[in-house]
Amino acid sequence: MKIRRAKPEDAKEISNLRINTIKSFPQDNSKEEMEYVINRNTPKSIIEKIKTREIFNMFEKGKIIGNIGLHETRLTNFYVDKNRLKQGIGKKLLEFIEDYAKKKGIIKLHLRSTPSAISFYKKFGYKITKIEKKMQNGIKMTHTIMEKKL
Repeated sequence: MKIRRAKPEDAKEISNLRINTIKSFPQDNSKEEMEYVINRNTPKSIIEKIKTREIFNMFEKGKIIGNIGLHETRLTNFYVDKNRLKQGIGKKLLEFIEDYAKKKGIIKLHLRSTPSAISFYKKFGYKITKIEKKMQNGIKMTHTIMEKKL
């Protein structure tokens, strides 16, 4: 398994990975939230994110099996292939991005977790700091905000 910075030509495969993962956890979002999140993960929008964020892919046999990003001090867009969950891929990606953040001088990471991922993050020392409810594009969204000192 190899991790490298995402390139614009990865956008379609990243989009497919993210959308398939989102759809495999329907309990995490209302129908409206799911549509909103899926629409934010089109290849076109991912190309724009690649330009403004630090996004990394994990590859195995030339296929993207995981994706993670860093935007300032916020861990973003953390996805693992739905068929590869509980195989250590998420752990490796999380350790990679934490090490990367430390090398950049970041001392605390923040993230928004889905309900299904809270226990995963807690295993790695992340703590819930607040539950945020807000309207985004006319959709009531609930976010669990977590953080960890590196």
